[in-house]
Amino acid sequence: MSRYRHIDPEDLPAGFCSACHEECTAISVDMGIGAYEFWGSREVHVDIQAVSPCCEAEMLEYLPEEEDEE
Repeated sequence: MSRYRHIDPEDLPAGFCSACHEECTAISVDMGIGAYEFWGSREVHVDIQAVSPCCEAEMLEYLPEEEDEE
């Protein structure tokens, strides 16, 4: 089973990768733990999150301003 789920590209946010600061459009990834059993009940944990396609890191709306080092 693939970790990548299909969601309409128009619904995914555009912005910047928090790791490499590249401009990109997010992809949806299932970050859930998958199948598990709790007191005899079999379940599947699904946690769909929008992340950057390059680093699978959090998406930022704006790039952070660089601090001047003196």
